[in-house]
Amino acid sequence: MVVGSWVGWSAPATYLMKTNQTNLDVTDYGMMIAMYDLGNMVSPIPCGYLLEHIGRRWTIRIIGPMNMIAWIAIIVWPSKMNVLYMARIFAGLAKGMTMSSIPMYVGEIAEVKLRGAVLSLFPIMLCVGMLGIQTIGQMLSYIQLNILGLGFSATFTVLFFFMPESPYYLMQKNKRDRAEKSLKTIRAKYDVTDEMELIEETITKQMQSKTTYRELFRNKANRRAFIITAGASMFQRLSGISPFEKKNALTSNAASISEQDGHAPGDYIIELYISDRTASSNRSASPNHPKSRMTPESNPSSSNRQQSKICPQFIHFTSITLPSTNYWMKPLAAVVLFTVSKYIGTLSHMVLVDWMGRKPLMLVSHATMAALTAAYGISLYALANGPGDHPLAWCPVVVLWLYGLAYSVGAGSLTYTLIGEMFAANVKTKAAPLCVMFLAGSSFLLDGTYTKISETFGVYINYYMYAVFNLFWAVVAGFVMIETKGKTFLEIEQMLATT
Repeated sequence: MVVGSWVGWSAPATYLMKTNQTNLDVTDYGMMIAMYDLGNMVSPIPCGYLLEHIGRRWTIRIIGPMNMIAWIAIIVWPSKMNVLYMARIFAGLAKGMTMSSIPMYVGEIAEVKLRGAVLSLFPIMLCVGMLGIQTIGQMLSYIQLNILGLGFSATFTVLFFFMPESPYYLMQKNKRDRAEKSLKTIRAKYDVTDEMELIEETITKQMQSKTTYRELFRNKANRRAFIITAGASMFQRLSGISPFEKKNALTSNAASISEQDGHAPGDYIIELYISDRTASSNRSASPNHPKSRMTPESNPSSSNRQQSKICPQFIHFTSITLPSTNYWMKPLAAVVLFTVSKYIGTLSHMVLVDWMGRKPLMLVSHATMAALTAAYGISLYALANGPGDHPLAWCPVVVLWLYGLAYSVGAGSLTYTLIGEMFAANVKTKAAPLCVMFLAGSSFLLDGTYTKISETFGVYINYYMYAVFNLFWAVVAGFVMIETKGKTFLEIEQMLATT
């Protein structure tokens, strides 16, 4: 929920900044948002060291105060851009630690038959945090919005303080009595003899090998586990989710601001540039360029339209057309419903993951996203080259919702399940942070290339590219993934080594 609150914060926060409801003079919204991803890329490796040496519980206990410090900084100094940048970097560090530690901890304390469902709570709470701050945040001032985020972090900090240490970690450190006490607390029962024997057997066998990065890639089972999990992490982001989330959040803000100017959101084609003056000057110099801004002169069907005052300042990504005809809701509502669709998908995943299994969900999810991202690209092309009241104006929005559902049912949730259950005890604190870095790096790559590809080839090319990525991983995963539903950690390791 804490991570979700930071991810969802950008939508209401950029709107408040753009409508001059803060004292911040923001000239680069993209940089402000990217600071969070930058921190996320840096912290996983140090987090792995902490997980191994001070334990799962104390590492996670650090995360709450880190987020609180970031929120407090932008509450105390709300008008200082350098403080906002540093706060988002610091919160990004906390995010990297969260992604590296929470799936590992939850995977170790969950019962085998419920492990998939319990690990699904991580993306569920991520959606809850996003949805909470996106919806409630619309009614708050900038300071109140940040206080809400601080409240999420403070609640987590207090509640997690009472959580026990992972029995797997305690057994790994030869603290059997403490491990048994911890397991009794987690299971809320006195007799845990059978499970303690399983934990002891698992740790004894898996800790016979060295705890090194070399062991991660030398051992066949570890190597295959890393290929599967790192591949799932990387292609989760290459599926297109990061541009979908950030582009649509900023687009909704732009359209909402247009409404405040007295115009319908459908009277604009909102373009979001990576460079304020350069991009706008390039387009004004080339009015007939196929990706240039449409004006009343260049599009006869839009003769009554006016240029949006907010277009040049928005940094992230490219254009989406939201016509007032054949379009039945406000853009911001469409984006909130995108988050709702992700939440519904994640709840469905919680039910399906221990019934259908991990592998079928992964294949269906990526295959469906391949079709939907291709459809999204086609609809953007049709809208960009058609009349202003194009009958397919509703298509991108509906595809967006379906994409959120397909993403969350499989790829969006399974990555964290795999991080939590695929790796042996001796390499877990090395492998999980590397997978999180793959995830963060892929997100950063897509964010960084989106605008350049849009300006050079057209926005729809991005989505054709995502369709190819999704189809590729759907095929590859069909060959390399194993089914871990209902399997113990030892059984998973044996499958990885023999199949």
